[in-house]
Amino acid sequence: SHKRALVVATGFGALVLLGLRARGVVPDLPSIILGAIPWASAEARTPGTRASGEAERARFADPGFRAEFVRAHLHSPYDEQELRAFFAGYATCDAWGQLHEWFDRDWTEEIQSQLAVRPKAIEGITVWALGADELLDQQEHDRAIRALGASWPTERAEGWGHFPYLDAPGPWIGALESAGV
Repeated sequence: SHKRALVVATGFGALVLLGLRARGVVPDLPSIILGAIPWASAEARTPGTRASGEAERARFADPGFRAEFVRAHLHSPYDEQELRAFFAGYATCDAWGQLHEWFDRDWTEEIQSQLAVRPKAIEGITVWALGADELLDQQEHDRAIRALGASWPTERAEGWGHFPYLDAPGPWIGALESAGV
């Protein structure tokens, strides 16, 4: 059903994409990174631990934190059922703690050195910068660009927050279709 093969990666998925490309595990397919790469956030975890990830995930069970998160990061109105489903994703994610183990300073240094010897592995990537993203900002993304020596074409989506596929799925799907998916 796809017009062409294309990888779309968001958040930690962008780190996974770069790791797979660095190791030559997947073909270097044309890719879109949606939003900033959380490179600086990963670098700040020294060393990453499962316990720190589980402590972060536990915050999503707190009703006060949830309400604050919704106000700050979700741009569309959601009913209670949709919000329960959204937060259930965090509550049931078995890998959440492991994300903190995997994505730390050692990991970013390893990926950086692997990509340095495979410069073609960072080609063919386009970035869709999210103009209204409050979770990951341009400085976070710029850190990844500098670390990797990348010069990716960037398109700005000014009205998109961190979750455009939830907040405005129609325009997001339209943009993917325009990209050839």
